[in-house]
Amino acid sequence: MSLALNNRRNILIVEYLHADRNAFQNASDSMRSEGRAMLLALAHDAAKLPDVRATVVACAAAAKRLTLPHEVRLLTVSATSPRELAESIVLAGESRDSVLPVAPEADGILLQLVRAIRDSGIRVLTVDDATLQACSDKWLTYQLLLEHNLPTVPTVLLKDGAEQEFGQREGSEICVVKPRDGVGCEGVRRVTLAEANAFSTEAGNRSDSMILQPWIDGESFSVALIGRGARQRPDVLPLATQAIEWRGEYAHYAGGTILPEIPARITTNVAKLCDAVVDALDFRCGYLGIDLILPRDSGEFLITEINPRICTSYVGYRRATSLNLFSRLLDQPAASPLSWCEQNVAFACLDEN
Repeated sequence: MSLALNNRRNILIVEYLHADRNAFQNASDSMRSEGRAMLLALAHDAAKLPDVRATVVACAAAAKRLTLPHEVRLLTVSATSPRELAESIVLAGESRDSVLPVAPEADGILLQLVRAIRDSGIRVLTVDDATLQACSDKWLTYQLLLEHNLPTVPTVLLKDGAEQEFGQREGSEICVVKPRDGVGCEGVRRVTLAEANAFSTEAGNRSDSMILQPWIDGESFSVALIGRGARQRPDVLPLATQAIEWRGEYAHYAGGTILPEIPARITTNVAKLCDAVVDALDFRCGYLGIDLILPRDSGEFLITEINPRICTSYVGYRRATSLNLFSRLLDQPAASPLSWCEQNVAFACLDEN
């Protein structure tokens, strides 16, 4: 019994909005709900693995609202920045072989947190720094997609919007404004081109931190990848729909549905598209979420962004398979291929387990 316990892997699960006390206090209800859903899903999955001992890192206020499996330990910290959080993890002296981070790209939080933890010598279960850098900034992601001839949405910096043309695409007078480092639907707005130009003038220097894209009438989807190490191709998870609700000019994410098969109206070879993204990023480890849009008049996907982290769709994927997805995040050889249920699996941004 003692030998078995000693051989268990110690994993710290860090969901940033619940670990940083200022971030927890200031986060929107929707962001906090998404973060909690992912955190609890990961904690419950980790608790079911006999060779894993998981610890959740949380600030005091968040800890009071979390109900964790009894197998999962809690480390309470008082941090207000990515570096402070990394230092708290090191100074706590908690046994840990690896850290699994879930953090927003906004303000460079994800990149700073991962670098700070790696600088301390602790292994981080996520993508490499180059991928984090490229995919934490939507403008850099767009440049990468163009460089590798991957299908994407025309994009300009907001500050250059008045001088740019998006072509003759129907509805191009309606635009979408997004933060370059935004996460989820936070800060995403649907406006007219005239409103976007006025917003650019009002924003001044801050307009350099926003991107502008033409509005595309279509359906939103996503697909996720889990790296399996340098010598193996990543797991490609099933296609999922995204429920994006527009309330006035603002977008809101409401979950989605994991699909057992690709709808006939989609002509894109999704596996081939994922392979191209893998090669462009040299992706081998961690979790990658690719957001897609299918224009109404086309069967071909366009890539809207790439998320270099665990996404809310994990909540749905774990319910669509009998296998434990947490084990696939540990960068170790997989015992068996993933299999998926034959029915649609809907999920929402709720802390259900």
